Amino acid sequence: MANEAQKSNLAKRVVTGFIAGFSCLFCILMGGIPLYLLILAFVVISGREYAQILHHKGFHPSFGVIATAGMTFATLIFLHKFDLLPLFVCIAIIASFLTV
Repeated sequence: MANEAQKSNLAKRVVTGFIAGFSCLFCILMGGIPLYLLILAFVVISGREYAQILHHKGFHPSFGVIATAGMTFATLIFLHKFDLLPLFVCIAIIASFLTV
């Protein structure tokens, strides 16, 4: 019985992997807005993982600050507003200390 459950779980993972892989490939090949949305999705997912890792280590970061900072950073880069990056980094650092 456990062997069938493992096969079912493996099949779901393989199908999910193919769908995610082809979706990512499509976004990369299209560029522009689809690639930007893919990057935003990765920023939010990785920010959530990072917040969970810190939470398990005893820290309590604000996921909202992490996600907002990451998405704003990606948006500034997408819009080629490189001159605003140092200002944004300062604001993000101050916001992260205010929410502790």
